[in-house]
Amino acid sequence: MTFCGITEESSMMNNLPKLPIGIQDFEKLRQNGCVYVDKTETIHRLITEGVAWFLSRPRRFGKSLLISTLAAIFRGRRDLFEGLWIGDSGYDWPTHPVIQLDMSRITFETPEQFQSELVRQLDESATQHGLESIASSHGFQRGAPMLDYLISRLAEEKGKVVVLIDEYDKPILNDIADTARALAMRDRLRDFYTILKAQDRNLRAVFLTGVSRFSKVSVFSGINQLEDITYAREYGAIVGITQTELESAFADHLDDIAREEGISAPELLTQIRDWYNGYRFHPTAEAVYNPFSCLLYLRNREFQPWWFETGTPTFLIDLLRKSSLSVASLERKVVSSNAFSSFEVDRIDPL
Repeated sequence: MTFCGITEESSMMNNLPKLPIGIQDFEKLRQNGCVYVDKTETIHRLITEGVAWFLSRPRRFGKSLLISTLAAIFRGRRDLFEGLWIGDSGYDWPTHPVIQLDMSRITFETPEQFQSELVRQLDESATQHGLESIASSHGFQRGAPMLDYLISRLAEEKGKVVVLIDEYDKPILNDIADTARALAMRDRLRDFYTILKAQDRNLRAVFLTGVSRFSKVSVFSGINQLEDITYAREYGAIVGITQTELESAFADHLDDIAREEGISAPELLTQIRDWYNGYRFHPTAEAVYNPFSCLLYLRNREFQPWWFETGTPTFLIDLLRKSSLSVASLERKVVSSNAFSSFEVDRIDPL
């Protein structure tokens, strides 16, 4: 039997904390007793200083777990945060209705299928709030009017609404190699996300994540209250694992591996840093490890490019194949921060 990515036998034999490999649901992680790198102090600062945010990070970086953690906080699930910073902070735990969407779950071939899947997810969210089958009862066939209705209804009955959207850009990236299809999808998503601006008075918070930074004009036109925290220094480590977090949260695993390898803990940490460190999202922010790479190393105890096997964006590979850019030419290439600024759907530099 497997819990949190570590077998029951090895967990009992080594008496090591369970690793949350593949777990993106905060409630499941906490109830299964998995290691959680406590980000709640940073999250608390975020939700008490603003109302609408956008965050871009690479795949397998903890964005979905962050969304799930925010959902638990806004639902008032204080019981899940015992022993964490926010649980002892004096936060008053107001509850809000939460609409949580994951665009990576939407599979489609036609615009009609996309809208149908979007309506289905919204209907699931409505059902969680006791609103049964509003899609069929109101004849909704597109996501935008249904989102508009659902926010209004929840705000009227339960108070200001929280909207959390994971992988906001996935429907666009699915067709990024086909510019016409990608532009058409951009327009559909823009219509959908613009509802968030129109419903501003009924919203307590909005948080969107993705792997790309399409310009606000391109996708988020009208949502001018959205704060992009992708390169904000104070949120540079809101996902990912810092050196301090690695050494404290996973100390038992690190000590066990060091003993097994016959090396000192500092030597092991140097090897891990050489393999998996290197992300910094602001010049003065802390460097962070990719969580997926670290967790798979701690479980498998073998240095491999774990992220590459499952995290490499297929859309980026397709763009590189269509361009004249040589992958070998990217090694040690230095570029300015402008190279990572917002993109337009029809003008993407594969660099």
